[in-house]
Amino acid sequence: MSLKLNERYPGRFDNPSSQYPQGSFKNRSAPGVLDGSYLEKDWANDKEGLFQSLLVAAGITPNGQVDTVGSSQYFTALLQVISNSSPTYPGQVASFARDTPPEGWLKANGAAVSRTVYADLFNAIGTRFGPGNGTTTFNLPDARGLFVRGWSDGATTDVGRALGSLQADAVQNITGTFRAKSVGDIKPTGAFAQVGEIVGGSTDSATPGPEHISFDASRVARTSTETRPVNIAFLICIKF
Repeated sequence: MSLKLNERYPGRFDNPSSQYPQGSFKNRSAPGVLDGSYLEKDWANDKEGLFQSLLVAAGITPNGQVDTVGSSQYFTALLQVISNSSPTYPGQVASFARDTPPEGWLKANGAAVSRTVYADLFNAIGTRFGPGNGTTTFNLPDARGLFVRGWSDGATTDVGRALGSLQADAVQNITGTFRAKSVGDIKPTGAFAQVGEIVGGSTDSATPGPEHISFDASRVARTSTETRPVNIAFLICIKF
């Protein structure tokens, strides 16, 4: 139920407005005049139903204490219900456009952390990314500077990968050929190039010298010390 106050209590509550679509409380016009708002069982239960529904939805048992700022079961329940509407799970990995992890998350930087403080995360990932000190800590995954790739999990692509395993950079093999009918007739293209001059012969020589050919992919493509797609850097974190 959600009471329309002005209809339930005609003359005792103000009509609906943009600020209060269900009507609003009002004062008496003068002492002793019974035209102001008052409370009754249905009104109180209407609001109490909302608060108790929050506790039930969040799975919180009332503690019998009066709520205060900083110690409110109703507020905790509200936050829990909001969180449940977009659930996150220990071990979930996400990227953020900020340089610090949000509450409930840790940087995926390979750090060794407590097995008891982060028990839910330890139960989820164990020592897959490192045993820590072997007894009281374990390692987080280290995603710094890396791309995330979907685990093959039996697929025919990226066969044999273990979950959480690191894979070095690589490029597909680049091959090429060139041929010449005579010395000086070599006409390399693309990544191939002729380097230097003919040594010890000429196109008319009976004992021609060698041609010098080099290969450099940067002649036809952007190159660097690693192979990478166009990308943007975000902070990778893991939920604990």
